[in-house]
Parts: sequence; C-alpha cells; structure tokens
Amino acid sequence: MIGAHFLVKMRARRSRRAPSISFK
Repeated sequence: MIGAHFLVKMRARRSRRAPSISFK
C-alpha cells in the first residue's frame, strides 16, 4: 500500500508521538 506508507510519513511528521505501526 504505497498510499498508506505516504500517509504514515505525513502523520508521523504531525504526531511524532504516535508510532507508524499504529497506522497499520
């Protein structure tokens, strides 16, 4: 899921507290 990966990067930049794994 390339789109999901991109969202994770954007979300991680806004919320460095939340881990990228949480998005999955």
